[in-house]
Amino acid sequence: MLAILFDETKCVGCNECAKACVNDNHLPREIPAPTSMGDGLSGRRWMSIIKVPGTRGYVKRQCLHCLHPACEAACLVGAMKKTENGPVVYDASKCIGCRYCMLACPVGIPRYQWEKALPYIQKCDMCYDRLDQGKQCACVEACKYGALQLGLREEMLEKAHALIRSNPGKYLDHIYGEKELGGVCVLYITNAPLEKVLKFDEVVKALAIPDLTWPVISKTPVVALAALSSLVGVWWITERRMKIEKEQEEARLSSVRAMEKKDAGEEGKSDE
Repeated sequence: MLAILFDETKCVGCNECAKACVNDNHLPREIPAPTSMGDGLSGRRWMSIIKVPGTRGYVKRQCLHCLHPACEAACLVGAMKKTENGPVVYDASKCIGCRYCMLACPVGIPRYQWEKALPYIQKCDMCYDRLDQGKQCACVEACKYGALQLGLREEMLEKAHALIRSNPGKYLDHIYGEKELGGVCVLYITNAPLEKVLKFDEVVKALAIPDLTWPVISKTPVVALAALSSLVGVWWITERRMKIEKEQEEARLSSVRAMEKKDAGEEGKSDE
């Protein structure tokens, strides 16, 4: 399984990786500017580079491609899928627009195309099509400073641990994403805490994904029952209304026919 290793100490905030993502995925122009969008992610932007608060450093924000994705577990129709290669991909043709994936994601990654009449979920797909062709992710290929590396997850973890050991004082003794959320495919080494930036501060390390998705999944029967009840109610009201209208129409026609018969009878008497 592949993973991306991000070295915060080497990132200069040039945004070349973000530009490469936009170009490679043919994403539309962002309105408003990414700098006004909080973490920079939206229905038009799948990744961003943001400042680490209180430092001069930068961090890459994107889908983490969890080993056991909450979005996949929450999706009712299989529109989210974890691939063997690592990426968590989205199939818009299956999506019903319930946005359960947005509710289930513990770090708030999936975004919705609110501005479109027929919207879809948007997020980083880790350039799965490029990976299938043996290529690098667009963002990794675009980085000129060595802040991004792509490789097997086990190898990236070994490399990250080696860098931490061989550079005492340069990095925190922690690899973000190694255990958080049960493990993810986007790993971070840094000299500044990233819990708040990555939204790991509210997530327990190695917490099982079913525990994260259960609050959403547990509501599915209730939501389904409510939806079914609503549909049955609408059907009953519609059927009742149509029945009443039919009865009223039949009564009106019967009355008209009776009047016509009466008029015909009176005309017959007058002819006599």
